[in-house]
Amino acid sequence: MLLRSAPTLVALLALLSAVILPGCKKNEYSQASPDDTVQAALAMVRNGDAAKLPRLIYADSREYRSVLNRLGALFGTLQEMGTEVAARFPAEVAKLQEQIKEAATGEGAAQLAERLRSGEAASGSLAVGQPQNDAERRAREQQFRDVSLRLFADPFSFLDIAKERLTTQRLSDDQAAVLLDGKPVPPIGLTMRRDADGLWYFELPLNLPAVAQFVPQTRHEWSIIGSLIRVLDNAVKELTVDVRNGSIGRMDQLAEKAGEKAFVPAAMVFIVYSKEMDVRQRRERVMRDFRRKWGEWVSGVREAGADPDALKAFSDAVVKVTVEEMDRRVRARVADNAQALPAFAQMPLDQLLKDVQTWLATSGVTITLTPPPAAPTAEQMQAAVAALAALAEKRSTAPVATTGR
Repeated sequence: MLLRSAPTLVALLALLSAVILPGCKKNEYSQASPDDTVQAALAMVRNGDAAKLPRLIYADSREYRSVLNRLGALFGTLQEMGTEVAARFPAEVAKLQEQIKEAATGEGAAQLAERLRSGEAASGSLAVGQPQNDAERRAREQQFRDVSLRLFADPFSFLDIAKERLTTQRLSDDQAAVLLDGKPVPPIGLTMRRDADGLWYFELPLNLPAVAQFVPQTRHEWSIIGSLIRVLDNAVKELTVDVRNGSIGRMDQLAEKAGEKAFVPAAMVFIVYSKEMDVRQRRERVMRDFRRKWGEWVSGVREAGADPDALKAFSDAVVKVTVEEMDRRVRARVADNAQALPAFAQMPLDQLLKDVQTWLATSGVTITLTPPPAAPTAEQMQAAVAALAALAEKRSTAPVATTGR
């Protein structure tokens, strides 16, 4: 399922990244309002700062932020390659830019939006696995070629074409929508949110059902996505060198070389992630029972008057710790079927609380949990959340952007 959905996800990422391609030179780009952030995005690409674009994307975890940092490196590499390609093949690039402009305006834009909504856009162009027949193989190769050439010719062309058509609309004090020609950005819209510091960020729709099933949940899963981006980044770097030194003498060779350098290794990463989804399905079956049982405790202490904000933050942190613990246990069971998994559905609440305490202690957090109505104080729950956040930061090995959460 993942492999078949990959083209749609890639198409969505390409569209969102184009809308989000904004940057910031020494923090002089304002994020004080939704419109400011959109203008910052436009200015970043215009100023050659595409590598900083992901700083304008909201991230709710260190792992997510680390992957966005890698995505920023890829954006920067793509922008550098676009410059080299335009200098090497000016006539071909000018022709492709006209095609891109036609596809993004008028009837072409409407057709593209409809294809994106239906999941048809780029279907098969980046699919992995063996094609079913020669016709499918040729169609896949042609689509990959077209997508590659347009991307390399002008990777952030959408922003320049759409800059006069992008607006924002406040939905609440802390949320806004990005609009294209007064309508939600196809295929599923794009929103923004304001963080605790009053800065506005683009928010990718990772919670939508069609997307959420593939969004990483563990450090291991995030690392696979990071590896995929690194593979693509390395391939684009090699292509840039080939264009610069004349190893690629024709524009159409770019697509062929891209396939050689990126398609197979990227497909292998997708296959690894597909196998990872099998582990997730097993883990999620266990986690469904955990969430129900844990929800009993959360509901009880909430009714007893626990601080709602502290309780929510603490509960979210506990679930995340438990996901990592269940991930470890599911992997152990995959390797050895004799390894047992917790039976949360039948587990007494006091036993579950003891287990949670143990898992938190393993992460360096000491806190006492007892059945309702007793509950930790808000200060104790806040301290536990802060300690877990500090541990996550310590585990993070990728550089963290100075802006963006």
